[in-house]
Amino acid sequence: MALYDAAAKWLCPSETTTGPDLHNLVENAVEAGGANQGAGQMRLLDGTVPVYLCWLRDDSERPIAW
Repeated sequence: MALYDAAAKWLCPSETTTGPDLHNLVENAVEAGGANQGAGQMRLLDGTVPVYLCWLRDDSERPIAW
């Protein structure tokens, strides 16, 4: 699990490295209006590894992190 803020800045990884592919997925989702795309979205790393991106929201439903 990796935690990114609402601007796609890497905050707290559970692995020592995430590589650029995961970061690129998060940045692309934020640029595509990710906060308005429902509860989350499934993407693929390297075309085969599923990754689920979802927003963490505050009490007013404002997105605060991926």
